[in-house]
Amino acid sequence: MLNLKPILAGLKEQFPQVRSVLWAVYIPVLIFLVILGVQPWVDIPLFTRDTVQLPAGEYYVGIVSDLGMFIWAAAFAVCGVSAYVLYQVEGKRDEAHFLAFSALFSGFFLIDDRLMIHDEYLPGGEVMYAGYVLAMAYHIYYHRKTVLKSQYIYLAVGLLFLGLSISIDATKDFFRFLDKQEDFFETLASLWGTSYMKAFNFSFLLEDGAKLLGIVGWLLYCFSFSIQALKSIGQPSAQMETTEQASALM
Repeated sequence: MLNLKPILAGLKEQFPQVRSVLWAVYIPVLIFLVILGVQPWVDIPLFTRDTVQLPAGEYYVGIVSDLGMFIWAAAFAVCGVSAYVLYQVEGKRDEAHFLAFSALFSGFFLIDDRLMIHDEYLPGGEVMYAGYVLAMAYHIYYHRKTVLKSQYIYLAVGLLFLGLSISIDATKDFFRFLDKQEDFFETLASLWGTSYMKAFNFSFLLEDGAKLLGIVGWLLYCFSFSIQALKSIGQPSAQMETTEQASALM
């Protein structure tokens, strides 16, 4: 069984160290999403849905989805290049292995987002989401000692938002499966004191906004992990410093 105490203690210790970075990155993204949510001229799904799901149109169509793909691509590049460098360094095989698989995940999610594989080509979107979650969980668990030597608070924030996005999407699909989608959004509209269409549009902002915030967290973690690993080259005595914390999981 995993011992969660050192993980939670690490999150508490890391938050003051990375707080300014989180604010500097997430506040502009949140402001951007709020502006999309409150502007009265364009329906929110036109901003947030994948471009292959929308008719060709203005430059802003699918802008949130496109930003997410750019960030997946950046994470793929950061992890891939860092893994290649670290594979050449003796004693850095664990970090290189983790980054190589993280690059594969980033590349796959980029392709999936662009081609809508889970929606268009493979049956059972919820099954695919479950597969993604299990694969990522195994990836992190398998490399848990390496992860715990890093600033994994970025990873926790990213996964929290991605999990929220998947949960919202799964909830909408569940009510769609029951043929109760209209009832679901009418209930939301009454709870929020707004119209059916505003509730419908806002659900897209929540789902796709949370996904964008999650991808940002993933990129921050990939960048932080890579910088930490690359800086430690040639410094065996300072190799990511927290081996005791990692061994506490076992």
